[in-house]
Amino acid sequence: MIYTVTLNPALDRFILVEQLLTEDTNRIISETPYAAGKGIDVSRVIRELGGQSVALGLVGGFDGFQLEGLLINAGVMTAFTRISGETRTNIILREKTKGHQKGIPYILVSRGKEGLLLYSSRQKIRATAPPVKVDSTVGAGDSVVGGFVLAHGQGKDLADCLRIACAAGTATAKTPGTGLCHRMNVEEILTKVKITDL
Repeated sequence: MIYTVTLNPALDRFILVEQLLTEDTNRIISETPYAAGKGIDVSRVIRELGGQSVALGLVGGFDGFQLEGLLINAGVMTAFTRISGETRTNIILREKTKGHQKGIPYILVSRGKEGLLLYSSRQKIRATAPPVKVDSTVGAGDSVVGGFVLAHGQGKDLADCLRIACAAGTATAKTPGTGLCHRMNVEEILTKVKITDL
């Protein structure tokens, strides 16, 4: 079983407004909550790609209950520790008009549009994704980690692990707000990821 730890999780509220006004009431078109945090993002991606993990961390207050509920509804197993404080909340506003070291077996490096690099004692390879329309890069790195960890845990070779990681990160980058990748998009991108030796 894979366990992820998020010491400071957050409830992200992605809010879409017609126009962002600084000294007037901003009328909300839509609001979407997301359970967020590095480890939580990794667990969400693992679940979306068909795997299982347990999300651990510290949550508190009403927002903590909502965050945990979002994960449970998404099929992510949780074992949070309750605290007296309130789980933090992030507000993301968007206008509608705007679109190898010792002991480390692998080093995974993200180079943005240039792709991913994977270094191991046996291989040095690069994964390059097809061009996509980027909506938000929030969570893309976490999606890369989730995809790689899941594939590695399933016994896939390093090239396939890197290919899945690249597809997961790219799929997240084209997802609105702080939403993460969807399996359908990952599988579509997966066939277009190129792996080359360094």
